[in-house]
This record gives sequence, structure tokens and C-alpha cells, in this order.
Amino acid sequence: MMPRAGLEVPLHIPARYMLVAVLSLLGWIVMAPWMITETIAAPLSYPVISWVHLLTVGCIGSMILGASIQLVPVALQVPFPAARIAGWSWFLWIIGLVIFEIGFSREVLSLLVPGATLLGIVLLLYALAITQMVRTAPHRDAVAWHLLAASWFAVIGFGIGWMLALTNVNGVLGGRMLPILGAHIICMIVGWVVLTLLGVSYKLIGMFTLAERQLNQRRALASGILIASGTLVIVAGILLASPRWPITLATLLISVGVVLAILEIARMYRKRMRKAIDVHMPFAIVALTGLNVSALLLVIISLEDIPLASNLTITAIWLVLTGAIIVAIQGFFYKISTFLIWLRTYAPLAGKGPVPQLDQMYRKNLAYIGLGAWLFSVIAIALSMVEILPLWSWWCAGLWIGGVLWCFNVVRISRHWFGPRPQISATPQPRSAH
Repeated sequence: MMPRAGLEVPLHIPARYMLVAVLSLLGWIVMAPWMITETIAAPLSYPVISWVHLLTVGCIGSMILGASIQLVPVALQVPFPAARIAGWSWFLWIIGLVIFEIGFSREVLSLLVPGATLLGIVLLLYALAITQMVRTAPHRDAVAWHLLAASWFAVIGFGIGWMLALTNVNGVLGGRMLPILGAHIICMIVGWVVLTLLGVSYKLIGMFTLAERQLNQRRALASGILIASGTLVIVAGILLASPRWPITLATLLISVGVVLAILEIARMYRKRMRKAIDVHMPFAIVALTGLNVSALLLVIISLEDIPLASNLTITAIWLVLTGAIIVAIQGFFYKISTFLIWLRTYAPLAGKGPVPQLDQMYRKNLAYIGLGAWLFSVIAIALSMVEILPLWSWWCAGLWIGGVLWCFNVVRISRHWFGPRPQISATPQPRSAH
């Protein structure tokens, strides 16, 4: 689907967020061999929390914001409100991220609250922008409701995270810090990231495979309602110190919702009009498998007395972050970035001379090799976390290989930003009617 005139946000605005995401992922990968053993030994230590937030906030959060600024207006067919605010909010985001990371990594706890506040301002602006676009959208489908719910889960999760940052300074939460940390994790990962990922997947997979009309809106919406309801019940149950059974029931709702979403996406693939194997498809299959396993583990974890002290919890978080979300981001990035840069650089030249095809802007074989290497490390480290395999730092070699190959392709794609540009005639040309 081509963007409608007037919907496009200047590409440099989302590109800034995506650059932060790529650099954050590189930094996270570099530290992985040293941090993975620390994660298992002391998962709540400040260096580990800093390392995890480099992935979740620096990479995943930045990528969601950047992709949303560019793609949500196209998906909802409404312009992005206040694109200029989205531009300067990047500075708040990067400053907040740096301050927040320094606060945890250097244990300068007084920096946590101001850093988190800057990040929270950007998330609030993001939620308000999504709300405005959904409110004015000519058609509100399952994708729109997924994105709307996810944006406000981000705000709720930030509020909980802000309280956690404050309690690191003055101990305001007292002995409640550990369970409330669980509420923060569920709200941000399931409520924000997973709902966003599924909503975006419905749209992007439909576009990439010409299967948009195959999406069953009722089933997709039902899946989102189950996931959102389960997340709300878990968060409210933890904050209100409710009995365990409502929380366990809520994890079942999330698990059923994830399974329904996966079945709907599988149905879209089966009925797709473009039958060729697209580059994103192996990444999507791996990501959905990781998401399904993580959702099932969540049900088991809810039965444990102290969930955050369990190796199974660490494993579930590891799988959903590295085996589902990051893999999906890598796969979709190959399609999103090439499409946007091709439109910017080559679309005006189409029909006037040779231009590259989208899959010629990167090396597909390196993409698949990188995915295989990444998946090897994800599985090996997950098995080490549950003590099936010994924990060795060199298990992270696949992360390095997969990350480097992905970044190599990112550079290959990005260089087309500076490719040939059309010559602009000095004589004004009449505008065609649309």
C-alpha cells in the first residue's frame, strides 16, 4: 500500500529513533558475554537492570516510536499530529535514556527519576498522538485498537516504572518493590510491546503478502481484548495484592490471546496472494514461536511463590525479548527500511532509468545466516538458564554474528539514502489531481 499524499512524516524524524535502536542493540550485544552470567547470578543487580533497559528502552522502545511515527499514519490513513513535536521529542528521549542508563550503570540513583521523567514525557506524547489519530481515523479496525491500547499501557507501565525509580532513591514502596516490578514488566512487555507487535504484524504481513483482506477483524480484536484484559488483571492484582488465582486466570487469558493471534497470522500466510517466501517470513515464524512459548511459561510462572526469583521467569523474559520481539524487529526492518528509503530515493526515478529492487538493497543470504546464528544463541542461553546446558559465555557468539550481519545489512540499506536523487527542474510543473 502506497502512502497517501500528506500522510508522510519527514523520514529523518523516525530515522533518528531507529538509529538509537540500532546503536543500543549493538551496545547490548557487545556486553552480552559478560552480562549473561551476571543476569543469572544476580538478575536484580543495577548493572543487569541497566543492560536490560538498554535493550528494552534503547532498542525496542526507540524502534517502536520510530516505526509508529512513520507507519501508523499510513495504517490509519490520517496525518501524524504535530510532526514537529515528534522531532524535538527525540532529544528528550535520547537525553532521558542516557541519564537513565548512567543512573543504573554507575549506581547514581539520583539520576533515575529525572531520566525516567524525560522518557515518560515522550511516551505520554506518543500515546496522545496515537489517540488523536485513532479518534480521527476514517475506519477503526483491529490494528487501530491494538495500537491505541498498547500506547496507554506504555503510559501505565511508565507510571509504575517511575515509582520504582523513586523507590530506589527513598524506598517509598518498601517491601512491595519486587511484586510491583513484576507489574511493570508485564505492563511494558505484554501490554505495550506485544500488543504493538501483533497490531503492526497484522498490517505489515497483510501489506507484504497481499493478504490484508484475509484478516478476520473479529478474531484479531478478540485476541487483543484477551491479551489486554489479562494484562490489566495482572497489573491490578499485583498492585492491590489480590489472591493468586485471578492472576493465574489472567495469564491464561494472555496465553489464549497469543495463540489466537498466531492462528490468525498463520491463516493470513496460508491465504496470501504473493506466494513467494519473503525475507520477513522466517523471522516472523521464529518470533511467533518464541512468543507462544513465553506465553505458556507465563502461566507456569504465575503458580510460583516468588516468581521474580525463579530461573524460569528469567528464561521467559529472555525468550520474549530476544527470541520474539528482537527477531520480529529484525525481520520487519528489512521490509520497512527498504520500502521507505526506496520511496525517498528511487520512486521519482522509476520509469526513467534503472532502479534497484527492494531485495537488492541488502544481502538476503546474510539475513538468513544471521537469523540462524541469533536463534542458536537464544536457545542455548535459554537452556543454560534452566540448567539443561552449562552456562558458557561463548554461547553469545551467535548474538554477535547475528547482530553484526543484521547491522551490515542495515548499513547496506542505509547507504541508499544517499543514492541518486532526481534532478529538479527549475520550471514549475503542474500538479496532478488526486
